Amino acid sequence: MEFRSIPKPIASEDIELINGEKFINDFDSFCNLEDANKRLPSIRKTGEAARFLFSPTQCKEFVSKLVKEIEKEETVSIKVIAIQQLIYFIEKCHSENINLYNELYGLMKELVKDETEEIALAAKDVMKKLGEYLNEDKEIEEYLDQVDSLIGNVDGFISSIGLDLLNYFAAKSSKENVKKFIFNRLKKMSQSIQFIMRKGAVTTFPAILSNIEEEDIPEVLSIFDELSKDSVYSVRKTCVVVLNQILNIFTNNKPKVLEYIIQFIEDNSRYVRFQVIVNFGKFIQFIGKDLINQKIIDFFNNNCGNEADSEQQYYAAYYFVTLIQTIGGNQWNLVADSFSKLALSIHWKNRKCIASSLHLLAHEVGNEITMSYLIPALDKYLQDYEEIQEISMMHVVDFIPILGQEKSVTIITLLQKSVQSPDWRIRKSIAKQLGLLAQSTPMYSSYVEEICVALLIDNVNKVRRAAAKRMGEVINAFLTCGYVGASSLIQKLTDMSKDPMKVRRVDFVTVATSLFVALPPDQFNPYILPSLELASKDKVSEIRIAVATNIKKVMEKHEHYNDEIKKLSEQLKQDEDVDVKFIMENGPIELFKRKKTITPVVEDPCERIVSFEGFGRK
Repeated sequence: MEFRSIPKPIASEDIELINGEKFINDFDSFCNLEDANKRLPSIRKTGEAARFLFSPTQCKEFVSKLVKEIEKEETVSIKVIAIQQLIYFIEKCHSENINLYNELYGLMKELVKDETEEIALAAKDVMKKLGEYLNEDKEIEEYLDQVDSLIGNVDGFISSIGLDLLNYFAAKSSKENVKKFIFNRLKKMSQSIQFIMRKGAVTTFPAILSNIEEEDIPEVLSIFDELSKDSVYSVRKTCVVVLNQILNIFTNNKPKVLEYIIQFIEDNSRYVRFQVIVNFGKFIQFIGKDLINQKIIDFFNNNCGNEADSEQQYYAAYYFVTLIQTIGGNQWNLVADSFSKLALSIHWKNRKCIASSLHLLAHEVGNEITMSYLIPALDKYLQDYEEIQEISMMHVVDFIPILGQEKSVTIITLLQKSVQSPDWRIRKSIAKQLGLLAQSTPMYSSYVEEICVALLIDNVNKVRRAAAKRMGEVINAFLTCGYVGASSLIQKLTDMSKDPMKVRRVDFVTVATSLFVALPPDQFNPYILPSLELASKDKVSEIRIAVATNIKKVMEKHEHYNDEIKKLSEQLKQDEDVDVKFIMENGPIELFKRKKTITPVVEDPCERIVSFEGFGRK
């Protein structure tokens, strides 16, 4: 009796993107496997097959298979991936004007309301792509009717999906289609008895206004005007948020924006008024100094008082400097009391906002107000929490040009105390300002020198390094103002190359590099170069590596690069240490390349604001 061997299924990892027909045959065999892990790779590769293997005609034929798989698939993760691949098929077919609307719309309109959020979101992305390529009036009507039903759904999650689809269609569709199909829907939504529909209508204004002809803008804004006076506070509150997003529409009609702001400021609902203070900075910057009236100032001052809650005070503190920059420092008396309340607030976030903006305020208000209000606040912040102390010290030297040299003794004394601070971050922030300090206080160069020396011998490497990087600016400032102690400071710096402590000799290399950049060759070569040559022959390889790194990273790229430094480079190329040779031939060794991310000192509160809040499903 002859037994025929049963063919084994192809291993999931063996599916290949060779040609379309082979992929289709392999895909059929995978779909019959019970193990979900073996079905997954074939599903995941269907998108690549659509992009690189299938013709548009093959894509249309294959979609029917993929739709069947989505309908019968029970594993959520595989189902989501399969739905996501459909986007590639839609794009490929669209390149040859092949429409997949009939094949996909029926399934997607059901999946977009699925109980599983991941499936609903994947279906939403497919629906977006389908809507983007619609041309037939009948299909557009059917599509938007479905979107309307989603927006009116009692499930807030589904309603938000409907709004997202409508916004996407309004932004991506042609201007003719927007006018033809969206305008009437917008009017119906704005007159709906369901407040969620009216609120949804408000959120569509940014997308619609960005994709219509200029002559149609007044018609849309008339609807916005009606909704801004809606009986439900939630609709009016959303109007405040959206107004901030469509300000560019009112570039030639700023008084209208002022009219809206006054209307929202006088609103009965505290939630509407709260949204005004949330967006206060952008509003006043847009309307400008000439249109800001006493009502706006009074509203701002009310949000700074003790009767306001902590959130209102926080936004007021955040936008305080924006208000002063807009109305001018000569109007300080209008908000002086509010500054005192915010600067001494019991909430640390408010104090942090004010502390981070003191130097900006000083530039606006001038000498007298700085001495009367800002310097006392700065003194208090230096005895506050560590985080507020650090922020206060970040721009403390910026006060000196405003106060003038005679009154800058206050700042110098402050810096002398802060150099002894146990918090190394405060000492580092001072080290970063040494260059500006030396330039701004030629009368007190001897005190600046003491601060420099103290920071150069700090126990923390980051503090020493920050100070060493500014020594070029410091020496340059001392030489420019004719400070007699400049030569003695240079001598102290060059003596670091002979210091018995290794860390001092490493720090000298950073100092020498800073001096090389700041000083011309006729000043650098006679005084600093001999000590740098000594460091290049140091018995500790770490110092020689530092010299090689700075030569390749900084000196070779600078205009002061000359024959003397070239001789030093040639000497290091013959060094016995392998790392030194490698650096001189290939550049600095970068063991870890970290992305530099700039963290804002104070978080922008507007980034947390969402224009539409869902209901029901969380």
